[in-house]
Amino acid sequence: MLGEPTEAMRFRSKIEKDLNRSGNLMTIEDLYAFVLTGDMQLWLGQRSIFFTEIVCYPRAKVLRLVIAAGELENFFVVGPTIAAWAISQGCDRAEFVGRKGWTRRLPLWRETAVMMTADLKDLL
Repeated sequence: MLGEPTEAMRFRSKIEKDLNRSGNLMTIEDLYAFVLTGDMQLWLGQRSIFFTEIVCYPRAKVLRLVIAAGELENFFVVGPTIAAWAISQGCDRAEFVGRKGWTRRLPLWRETAVMMTADLKDLL
């Protein structure tokens, strides 16, 4: 492993649980590698951890929340810092893919799409 910030180790099992829920598209080592190369950002709160990345679409620059682990209430504490940083980077919106229950907990966010996945071999 390339290196895990000591402060982040307490969130390891929660991060791995979230990665598993999202289809095991990456590992925790992948996340830290992306942070070390500057492709993602790591945000540590007192009781939560967040991984973000900037995505450039043809007509928008967007902050994507990739993984959030820990206590949701801490997001409301760390969120303004993340938002201010993203704005300073030229982003004008944020996005994330999550379970349906998130729509009840985040009133300022709106549901704009439903993400569905399938194994390609099953579609043959």
